[in-house]
Amino acid sequence: MKIFSQLLLLLLLASFAFSTTLKLLVLGDAHTDPGYYKGADQDHFCRKGKGKAGEYGSIKNCDIPYKTFESALQFGSTLDPDVVLYLGDMMPHQIDWTRDDFQNWFLNTTKTLKGTFPKVKKIYFTLGNNDFFSDNNAPPVSDFMYTNAANFWSPWLSTQSFQRVQNGGFYSELIPGTNIRVISMNSILWFEENQSVNSDYVDPWGQLNWIKETLETSYTSNEKVWFMSHLPLGMLSSTGRFWKKRFQTQFLQIIRKYMYSQNGEKMLTAMFSGHHHRDQFEIIYDKDVYPHDGSEKPLLVDFRISAIESRDSETNPSLRLIKFDTDSGFLLNYEQYFLDIVKANKDLALNWNLRYSAGEYGAYGLNGLGPEQFNNFLQSLKSSNDLVQEYWVNMSEGLVDTNCGSNCRTKLICKMEFITEDECTKCHTDQSY
Repeated sequence: MKIFSQLLLLLLLASFAFSTTLKLLVLGDAHTDPGYYKGADQDHFCRKGKGKAGEYGSIKNCDIPYKTFESALQFGSTLDPDVVLYLGDMMPHQIDWTRDDFQNWFLNTTKTLKGTFPKVKKIYFTLGNNDFFSDNNAPPVSDFMYTNAANFWSPWLSTQSFQRVQNGGFYSELIPGTNIRVISMNSILWFEENQSVNSDYVDPWGQLNWIKETLETSYTSNEKVWFMSHLPLGMLSSTGRFWKKRFQTQFLQIIRKYMYSQNGEKMLTAMFSGHHHRDQFEIIYDKDVYPHDGSEKPLLVDFRISAIESRDSETNPSLRLIKFDTDSGFLLNYEQYFLDIVKANKDLALNWNLRYSAGEYGAYGLNGLGPEQFNNFLQSLKSSNDLVQEYWVNMSEGLVDTNCGSNCRTKLICKMEFITEDECTKCHTDQSY
């Protein structure tokens, strides 16, 4: 009996020793520029002429030098993540590439990312609008970038995923040792600015149907699901979408149908997007209606992750470390890290620091990162100018500290609360916040 009690105690201790909490590093939009040089003209992408381009980047119309990208990854590695998500846009803006140069630069940046995190369980990628040879245009037919992406990401892809990336640029994989499935979507197929997809393409590459089939499998297997997408699901502005309307509508229908698994637990637990370069979030509710009367149920949060690069006075370079529970798939807390690009250029030093924590004892006082917590935070924003100002400054990782007045506040809150154009336009016009 004594031996049995000792064994039972050891088993209990072992269960506590092996935590179910892991760390997720999320980053994207590096836009590394091979032509960037210090002292270049900031009005010409920091690639030519004489001007005031800094050593590590510019807050004007420029992408970043490779050394800043490497510094971000090296700092990220010191945070000891278990999993890494890269949300697209490795490539710089508006360069007249040869096809070979384009492929080589994409490969080089991917190799750097791989080499910096040799011990992580897995790195997940998604394609950005600048990751296609013709900006913004993800073709609904075979393309060399789909083949390249499959080859470059192959160390982290199963055979099935490799083939899926070759044929459409999207895939799904389980996080090793968990029942969390990451679905990496090719949102550029659905981009408003994608001229390669028109009304004749009802479901380019069959991506929507593939998502439904994948979620059916997750439903029967009681898996948890995260989505990753370069483009946010919601609004760019009160009257501008990221996604073409029909794809946004159909995807929202899919989310609402598959929110819960067959055992009644929450199945879809997180969504991550980039592209907008700002630190924001948006909430998907169980129905699209304006105004909300409080009966709407918050279902899912789309975390808009800010960029590694600094550009157009939008944000300081940044990355995010998230703690998550491997059993439930729920996100528990996150820490946002940043590089003060103006100070870095002045001091000639790359020092990454904690910008804020979102948790219970952090900037937003969130006891968890679920849709209910963010819905409560959203309601607090509606009644607190101080909290709006804090959120506004954090959106740019401290780069922009101007006052967010009434019109600014309305725009912020409307985009958080309303996903579709009809809703968001009515909200912005109403000016109720």
